[in-house]
Amino acid sequence: MALKDKIAVVTGGASGIGRAISLRLARDGANLAIWDRDISSARKVATEIADLGRRVIPVEVDVASFADVEKAGDRVRREFGKVSILVNDAGYGEVAPLARMSEAQ
Repeated sequence: MALKDKIAVVTGGASGIGRAISLRLARDGANLAIWDRDISSARKVATEIADLGRRVIPVEVDVASFADVEKAGDRVRREFGKVSILVNDAGYGEVAPLARMSEAQ
């Protein structure tokens, strides 16, 4: 339980690699916020995590939307407090250097 009670946010956490990361973090003791556009799948993963005895909130968010990300971040801070771990697993189709990306990208 090296991550006992740490707070983790996993974007794209409802399927594939993001789901696997979410479950592993929970098994290692972290509490999670599962961010995904597919809230139904996020809720299913949240149930699996809750069954492991961890606190979890599924959050519907499109990481390509700055407003969605701000709203989701506010919710996580309200419900959990300080985030210790951020896993950016959500996919996005445009490739550009992060430092040169505009908000729209």
